[in-house]
Amino acid sequence: MNILVTGAGGYIGRHLIPELLRAGHTVRALSRRPDRLLLAETVEPARGDVLDRSSLDDALSNVDVAYYLVHSMERSETDSRSFRERDREAARNFLDAAEAAGVKRIVYLGALGDTSAELSPHLASRIEVGEILQSGSIPTTVFRAAIIVGPWGSSFQMIQGLVEKLPVMITPRWVETLCQPIALADVLHYLVRCLDHSATEGQTLDIGGPDVLSYREMMRQFAVLLGRRCLIVGVPVLTPRLSSYWVNLVTPVRASLARPLIDGLKHAVVCGDDAVQRIIPHACLSYRDSVQRALNQQGHGAIARTDRGYNLTWHQWVNQSPERLTDFFANPENLIPMTPAQLQFRLLEPYPERLEAGTRLQYFLRIFGIRVHWQSLITSWNAPTSFSDRQLHGPYKRWDHTHTFEAKDGGSWVHDSVDYELPLGMLGRMAHPIFVARRLRTIFKFRSRQLHQLSLLWA
Repeated sequence: MNILVTGAGGYIGRHLIPELLRAGHTVRALSRRPDRLLLAETVEPARGDVLDRSSLDDALSNVDVAYYLVHSMERSETDSRSFRERDREAARNFLDAAEAAGVKRIVYLGALGDTSAELSPHLASRIEVGEILQSGSIPTTVFRAAIIVGPWGSSFQMIQGLVEKLPVMITPRWVETLCQPIALADVLHYLVRCLDHSATEGQTLDIGGPDVLSYREMMRQFAVLLGRRCLIVGVPVLTPRLSSYWVNLVTPVRASLARPLIDGLKHAVVCGDDAVQRIIPHACLSYRDSVQRALNQQGHGAIARTDRGYNLTWHQWVNQSPERLTDFFANPENLIPMTPAQLQFRLLEPYPERLEAGTRLQYFLRIFGIRVHWQSLITSWNAPTSFSDRQLHGPYKRWDHTHTFEAKDGGSWVHDSVDYELPLGMLGRMAHPIFVARRLRTIFKFRSRQLHQLSLLWA
């Protein structure tokens, strides 16, 4: 099928596109700024804005199925209207353009919520968008989900940040609200497989994992998986605005994004029926397993003292084979997107097209504002299982890095082990926890996110 994905640069869109490609579909990606999208070579970028009706005609031309994954949650700097008003106009524009283009089907991912209750503006808008799309002549499948548990997702990061940084939490009464979270992988399964089941056309289907939990219990289980203590005290005085500022302070989620999320937490978001299971039978991951899967994809590690210095270990699960991963690392130019921009990484020419045992690489980095020349030797290359490199010249007294790849669960575990020593003796050891260890954790977290994002392009 020819498929258009709106919101292609968003969280769900980025993860949905490779799944559609694997299913054999032809994909076009719609964005206001298609030049900023990271897309596989087989995906066609399309420029368009759902708030500009005239921009949608070309994007929807010759499209069989359109996925609508657009919604507003933050205030626009150029549009004074509420996000609910913008969502309403966008959905109407898209429906009108899709009908004019002869689109055969629309698939929309909305939010769970009791429509008989007075919902938060965010939840109410998500539900209204589904109703608008279903009001037209095109069969529209509406999936409704609560919190989606996946690596670097907004709701996931909010809970993770709170649990990691606050062993004791003072929370509003929403901590007792019930929720039915669902793994990102399960959401993607339903979004793709619905195309194989005509019975889903025109239906509104609630999707959720097997567990119905309070937010208190979700945070408690999260803390257990992280090996942390988590004492939660509920109080009635914290407003959504105050809560959003607190979330912004201790998590990566901006206050402007956290507030609509928190506004919705006072409403129970639980599946009203299991109709989807009768049409698309599927065993969803438990909350615990979905959190563990997301944590594995984000990567985790530790730094320990050794007799000669320190050892850093890092582990990440990636949805690719060891062969594909070692092929990626064999290209020296792929070091560029894997290095944080503030390090100003620059390879020195000439460098080989492919790495192998005995290869030497030279490059410049900027560390704490100081330009540093680094030379590495590839000491072993045993693709697809491992390779190693050693610093010949650089800021460390010793740096030996071993990369190993282990096929598991349909993907690969990527393991890093770095043995390193610092110069300057006691002064170096004093600087280690404050500067070096913190910087290394930041770099490896960045590498994990980049490897996950780039691997989505290898469908």
